[in-house]
Amino acid sequence: MQLGHWQFASSLEKRKFQDFSAPISEHQLLPKVVAAPVTTPPSSPAHPKPKPLLSECVVDKCNGSSISASTAGNCHTAVKVFRKYCGDKDIDMNLITQDLVKGFEKWMCHHNLKPTTRACYMASLRSVYNRAVKHHKLKDNHPFLDAHTGHVKTEKRSIEADMVKKIGKLKLKVGTRLCLARDMFLFSIYAQGMAFADMANMNYSHIKDGKIEYYRQKTGNRVCVELNSEMLKIMKRYYQKNNDHLFPIITSEDPAVAYRQYCSALNYHNRLLKKIGKMVKLNVPLTSYVSRHTWASLSYALHIPLAVISQGMGHSSTDITNVYIRGLNDNSVSEANEKVLNEVSVTPIGNRCNTDSRPVPYNDANLHFYSKIRKFFYK
Repeated sequence: MQLGHWQFASSLEKRKFQDFSAPISEHQLLPKVVAAPVTTPPSSPAHPKPKPLLSECVVDKCNGSSISASTAGNCHTAVKVFRKYCGDKDIDMNLITQDLVKGFEKWMCHHNLKPTTRACYMASLRSVYNRAVKHHKLKDNHPFLDAHTGHVKTEKRSIEADMVKKIGKLKLKVGTRLCLARDMFLFSIYAQGMAFADMANMNYSHIKDGKIEYYRQKTGNRVCVELNSEMLKIMKRYYQKNNDHLFPIITSEDPAVAYRQYCSALNYHNRLLKKIGKMVKLNVPLTSYVSRHTWASLSYALHIPLAVISQGMGHSSTDITNVYIRGLNDNSVSEANEKVLNEVSVTPIGNRCNTDSRPVPYNDANLHFYSKIRKFFYK
């Protein structure tokens, strides 16, 4: 049967009509090959690097470096306040920028935080951030570039020598916390402005050859204080056979418990000092810092070189000052302290309390104290 110009297609392909008059192309003669779909090998699941969070970094900072308990406490407090500013949320360290830090500064000003407090928080946060950048190899955004993290000039914290004597003449009942606060305040001045933390942790093992040699709790700097009669009289008052500490502040050997005892005692000590300040009608708040500042101010007024004062207080100063300090011996500091002692001491110390002024009896307790002290003088 004639189909005209149409022709039935070959049986090799599916039956369909083709235009017979059209030229036959090469692909029509070859079997049709279907290309396999191009597929990519399955990729392994992504494991992004965990984001370092502020709460984790402050723990790393406090546990991974040799810092004092007070410095660690400052870091934790600064982070707590910073997170409060951020809506009580944890912060990715990569998101801490200059704008965020500037906003934090304004927020602290708005909430009436003092300049010294703001600078302390900023310095603590910066130390946590810098450690995180180094430890986690983060890009440094320099968020604290324009932030104030240095020392702030504060109001006068020292008092005059006459006021120290007035405090020393207060008749307070021995054995009370109020008397202890007053005696520790005076002991600090007699001992070259010794800090409360160092007095609380001081024990008789620090005494050698008639001197107290210790390393500051805050900075680790060595300080040497020559024992004088005023210091010995206060030490004898609080001497206990079963406690090696100079003052009844820390009783536990567990570091965590001991630190809590110290914090509680410092808080109560400052409250009692403010009460003592009102008793002598002092025009500045009396705190544990005042005794330290007072020793420095009185020393400076007596024309004692600044380098000697720095060494006597165990300060970490500038590199240039440290060069001068290294060349000084402990005798220079002892002479400076003796000058200050002559300005502020009240003799006899027993007249400051509600006890009779008769000579101290040489009972077993007193003999035990003096025998213990004597061996430290003649090592």
